Amino acid sequence: AASATHDEEENDRLTEARAYVGMDFLLSARRGEAIEHLRWVTTNGNKEFDEYHLALAEMKRLGAL
Repeated sequence: AASATHDEEENDRLTEARAYVGMDFLLSARRGEAIEHLRWVTTNGNKEFDEYHLALAEMKRLGAL
């Protein structure tokens, strides 16, 4: 059970980090790299996080879903 908790915490950190890295890449006109990170969030991220919904909205806006 402890490793599941650790895995969940790691996933939560990655959800936040990859969403913001993806947004930073978008703002730097690095669309392909942005989509890579945002796709990870929409596929693997914690759906309860605001960052998940941000990534989902951006992927839809980019036509990448």
